[in-house]
Amino acid sequence: MENCQVTANIKTVRADQTEYHAVQVAASDRSHRSTTAQMRGHFEKANVHPKRIVKEFPITPDAHVPIGVDMHVHGIQVLD
Repeated sequence: MENCQVTANIKTVRADQTEYHAVQVAASDRSHRSTTAQMRGHFEKANVHPKRIVKEFPITPDAHVPIGVDMHVHGIQVLD
């Protein structure tokens, strides 16, 4: 995957008070024109260029990665 970057860290407290942790990564740049306004806002908040592929991966609470990090530069491998 090209230009794979972290776009969000997710922490949700469920009704039973357990926590769900995930990291959202996105890859493959796309044009601003072909991206919805809602997704443009999401990418702008993460300070990354709009992407074609967006995936969320459950993680342990201590495995969050800073938003905007280029996964390839830091040697982080994403397994799907």
